[in-house]
Amino acid sequence: MSVDKKDGLPESRSTSTDGQRERIVDTALALFAEQGERATSLRRVAEEAGVSLGALQHYFRTKPDLRHAVELRVMERFQEQQADAFLLGDDQFREFLELGLRNYFAFARKYPKVTQLGSRWALETPDHTMVGEEELGQEVLRRIQAAQDLGHMRPCEPVMVMMMVELVMNAWAAYGAHFARHLPEHVSAEERDERFVEFAMSVLWLGLGARE
Repeated sequence: MSVDKKDGLPESRSTSTDGQRERIVDTALALFAEQGERATSLRRVAEEAGVSLGALQHYFRTKPDLRHAVELRVMERFQEQQADAFLLGDDQFREFLELGLRNYFAFARKYPKVTQLGSRWALETPDHTMVGEEELGQEVLRRIQAAQDLGHMRPCEPVMVMMMVELVMNAWAAYGAHFARHLPEHVSAEERDERFVEFAMSVLWLGLGARE
């Protein structure tokens, strides 16, 4: 049965050669998400992408090469989604955090296979750092420290703050639809996520915000 790629990342509009490469990456992302990277062979990716194994290996000689390309694709799109949040200044950390949550949930709604892929990778290779993840994490840590230095946040370990926020993001993206059935009335996915952002921010800032 063919893999469903419709909720993977969008293929770029480029030349036919580049388009073939992007189709391979998009197919690999979907397969890695659905059945795991370890269970996915390069031959299976080639078959689903509609290319020969030789054509695939023209671009990606090994599975780690292909994974690297998938990581780059995910991170580039994620950074595009979060670009407006990173335009905010160090004195706007609460706004940065709130907008970052909204952007992340919008990204997860648009590309559910990416969330599924992240969960699989966390289980299969928990010690692996994704391409660009370290730099992104360091910038978030810097902003947390800056907010504390400016007196906008209570003193606490920045790494713990980042871990707590990531837990909120990942858990809701993965399980929000499941728990939303307990809401008193039917709401759209966007409204469901917005309610959660407002609730999460009120709880997070109750503990993180500087005392007046």
